[in-house]
Amino acid sequence: MRCPFKCFQRSLLAARSWHWSWPVESRWYRNTLTVSDNTIRAIPALMTGGVVPLKELNIAASTFRTRTESLFTLLGASHDIDARETVTELCPPDLCDTDRDGAVVMEPRVLFLHVMLPHVPWRFLPSGDEYFQCPQHHVHQFIEAGELATQRWLDDEWVITQAWQRHLLQAMHADRLLENLLDHLKTLGLYDSSLIVVASDHGAGFASGEARRETGDENVSEILFVPLFVKLPGEREGRRVDTAVSTLDILPTIAEVLSLRVPWQLHGQSLLKIEHAGARPLVIERLDNSLDSQALADLRDQANERLAKKLERFPEWGSLEGLYRIGEHRELLGAEIQALLAPDAPRPWPPPPSTD
Repeated sequence: MRCPFKCFQRSLLAARSWHWSWPVESRWYRNTLTVSDNTIRAIPALMTGGVVPLKELNIAASTFRTRTESLFTLLGASHDIDARETVTELCPPDLCDTDRDGAVVMEPRVLFLHVMLPHVPWRFLPSGDEYFQCPQHHVHQFIEAGELATQRWLDDEWVITQAWQRHLLQAMHADRLLENLLDHLKTLGLYDSSLIVVASDHGAGFASGEARRETGDENVSEILFVPLFVKLPGEREGRRVDTAVSTLDILPTIAEVLSLRVPWQLHGQSLLKIEHAGARPLVIERLDNSLDSQALADLRDQANERLAKKLERFPEWGSLEGLYRIGEHRELLGAEIQALLAPDAPRPWPPPPSTD
């Protein structure tokens, strides 16, 4: 049977409660930082274990023509690769032929998928239904005039709340897709023996007056902290790891699990080696081409403050219904309209036909 990408369908039922669908046997690295707030730098760093030089901040830095060494070239000689890249082009065509229908599938396999969710445009409900068909970026309704490039938010808390709500709804959709994928791997009998990595290249900020993507004083933790879950082959019990790690550490970890030597310089280390090593300094590269290094404790404090702000806006965000319960008169959500009318108020609609 072919790889499970075809199971990413939009015919998913909405869940009433939200639970992240990471592999329950995985290690959750909750203090993972990306190295950049820019996709064309963050993805190559993740896939190579090395930082892209600042002078190469252009789309060419995210292609196989300039980044000749990557996870794909490391595994290409020993694995069949099925890669679906959305923004980058790191896998050489001779290793990653995208027209694979009818192709002979070899073992072992590498299945790589970069999904632009819950990235803008926000248009999906958790069910996968599309409620808003829009141009590539419809955030213009939430940002300051003339700030389309930086996508700086309006100084309006209600605007931020609505944008954040759309982001969270789409994140729930992405979560259901991940759950579907993991279930499919189990159906195929591939789950237990697989090395599974779930990660993100960057986050998004929702601080009033700050940019959505470019790091600033109030949003840096939202953009730099990213999810990272790693399930080792045969792993049976998951756990939380608090050590400070980086997306640069993903490729060295894969290499160690597969007992492979990486023939190029790495800026990251295997997660299995640094898990108990304690905090370490991490360098962050920003869109403005400056370098930014902050203590993990400071970032975590800000992240906790931003979480408190999110819970203030969405006090019942653990359920789908609670995520809709925002703004004034949130208690009206789910109420029967007829019950809200005065007994003698005229009904604006005809009563339903009697079933007697």
